[in-house]
Formats: sequence, structure tokens, C-alpha cells
Amino acid sequence: MKRLIYFLSLISLISCGITSNKKSNSEEITIKWVDNLPGDFSFKDNWSYPEGVYQNEFGQLSCDGICPQEIYNMMDKNGRIYQDSLESYYQLVDTTHLFHSIESNAWCYEWGGTDYITAQRINKDTVVCFTENNATTHSSLNLIITKNTVKPTIILNSISDSDIKIYKCKRGQMVIDEKLWNQGILKATFDFDFYHDEDSNRMYWKGNIYVKIENNKQTNNRTTSDSLFAENLIEHQLVTSRYGRFLPDGSYVDELKDKEFDIYYISIPNDYSIDVVRGEDFYVYYIQPADTTVQAPFEAGVYFGNFPNEFKPDSCNVKTQKSEILGKKTKWTIFNCDGRYHIQTIIDSESRWNQDSFIHAFGNADSAEGLSKLFDIFRTMRKENDYRQYVNKQVKT
Repeated sequence: MKRLIYFLSLISLISCGITSNKKSNSEEITIKWVDNLPGDFSFKDNWSYPEGVYQNEFGQLSCDGICPQEIYNMMDKNGRIYQDSLESYYQLVDTTHLFHSIESNAWCYEWGGTDYITAQRINKDTVVCFTENNATTHSSLNLIITKNTVKPTIILNSISDSDIKIYKCKRGQMVIDEKLWNQGILKATFDFDFYHDEDSNRMYWKGNIYVKIENNKQTNNRTTSDSLFAENLIEHQLVTSRYGRFLPDGSYVDELKDKEFDIYYISIPNDYSIDVVRGEDFYVYYIQPADTTVQAPFEAGVYFGNFPNEFKPDSCNVKTQKSEILGKKTKWTIFNCDGRYHIQTIIDSESRWNQDSFIHAFGNADSAEGLSKLFDIFRTMRKENDYRQYVNKQVKT
């Protein structure tokens, strides 16, 4: 399943221009806050197995769909799992009880329903949410909640069209339980209408949400032994995985199996931190000040996935420049917008398990000095196997 939108606008890096919809901006809806939100939220007690896991005719939980290749040697010709292979089988096939987090009704394209929504806090003022697609649903509801407003969009990743379509909000309402919000839980009701030009039907999405808000500060991977530049750059791991949603926060590598992930290293200033937003098959790492109350002189991000999207700020001077990333000279696009800079490049991720995936590296800076620091940071980025050799070379020089 393809989750294709990564939120460049969430940390005010740029204005993303990847939609074919001609409306200028999605409507920002003022949130209504209440102490105790009424309604039926009993769906939160319902659960399902991960998609593709079902009970076979022998009463065993079995995988059908995108499954590890190893499991097919553990079954007979009728699909029965051999008794002495059950333990190994369930080490490969996830049978977690996934509790539902959204109950909704919608009219939008290629929508057959969804039971799951993810909510992730990327800074003290902003929470981003997106519903999960599945075999019958290819439209995702995306929400950017910032202080007292929400900006909804519908993202269509059609099975019949290679282009991504973004449908922007026309009007609507959202009510959030403030007491639970302060406890890290999003309990809400919503009803949004969206612009679309394909026909005259009303495009809408409405329903109830009850989900824990995830915090994804990745500060525990810092070390000081691999400082590479004068400003105390410190090493971080950027991990990608097909099974990312099953990984507990802060314990990436220990939970991963061989050849199911890629590890990259990047070094950042010691007063910066990295937030990660995970989709079903993409990751975006945001590099920004650890103290979110300060004005950032520069910010950056790295997207891993199959469908990168270039941004194009308006009314800016554009030039290209060669600079390293993953140890190779790469052409970067630089936008100079009255002394404020935006940069980006898209390259092959050199992934071991996802042959068609890309890296979209991007950033912004308030000055030429900040622009230079962005390139310094991206020059440190290496794949796991190349990183130690790079560090040793830096130490020698």
C-alpha cells in the first residue's frame, strides 16, 4: 500500500506544490474544544488482525497477500501450517491485535472504509494525522492540527492513475476533547467537505477519532565520539523498514530482522533533534532545533519512499549546485527567495529491500551561512556500510 504524502509544510519548510487541484489552499478550520466530548466511541474497543492475516480452515492464523517468502516452506499443499513450524511461522507473521482508532463515513474516490488513523506530534504546536489505506481504500484523510486550527486534505493514490491527487477542504467542523488532548489522546468528531472537479457529487469525510498521539523524538541515538565538524555535529540513525509501524519508539535496530531495513547515518548540530513521521511505506525525518520555542536559522528533512515530490516556491531565483550526499556529488536545486533559501535533491536510496525507492533531501535557511550549514549536514549522510569508513577518513584528515 502506498502512503505518498510527506508533510513538508508541517515545519514551515516550504509550500508544497504537488497537487493538480487548482484551489489555492485548504481551508483552515477553527477547532472547538470541549471538556467531555459526548458520542459513541465504542469502536476503540474493536480490533482486527493486520491486513492479510486470517483464520484458515484448520483454525490457524495464516498470511495471505504480501507475506514473507519463508512461510511457504512451513505449510503443506492444503495451506496447513506444520505443527513443528508454528513457532517459527509466527515469528515471521505478525498477528497483533490492532485496535480501531477511527469510525467514519465518506464520499471520495476509491474509498471502501478504514479503521485506523495515526496521530503524531512533530513539535509542541503541531500534530499530524493520516488514515491508513488498504486493499479497497486508496484515499487517505490527512489532518494538520496546529494550536486551535485544523487543515484537512484528502490524498488519493489511485490504482488507475500514476499521479497523486490532493483534495482541499472547502468547509467543515472539528470538535476535540481538551481534557484527553492534554493527556496525549485525540478524541474528536469531524465533518469536512472538499473541493473536486470530476463530477457534481459532494465530497465529504465525517466521523469520530480516538487515538493516542505519538511522540517521535529521536534523541537517544546521539553520540559525541563521531563529531565531524567544528560545530559539534552528532551522529543519528535514520532507519527505514517495511514493518515500521510495528517498531516501538526508540528501539529501532533491535526490533528489525536482516534485509528488512536500511540504516543511514547523518550528523546534526548538538542543539538539534530529529522527528520522524512514518507512513505505511514511507518515512520522513525532520531536523530542527531541540528547543521548539527558538527561531530556527535552518531546518532540514529527509524523505525515504517510492514517490518523492519536488516543491517549487513561487517568485524565487533558481540555480543548481553540486554537493555531496551518500558520498556522491549530486545536483541540488537552490531557491533564493529574497535571502531565504530552500534546497532539495532527489536521489536513489540504494535500498537493499526496496529497489525502486528514493531519498528526497530538503531544507531551508534564513541566510547564506545557514545554507552552507545545510550542505555541511547533508555531506555527512552515509549508508551504514559506508559510514565508518567516512568517519575514519575525517579523523585522519
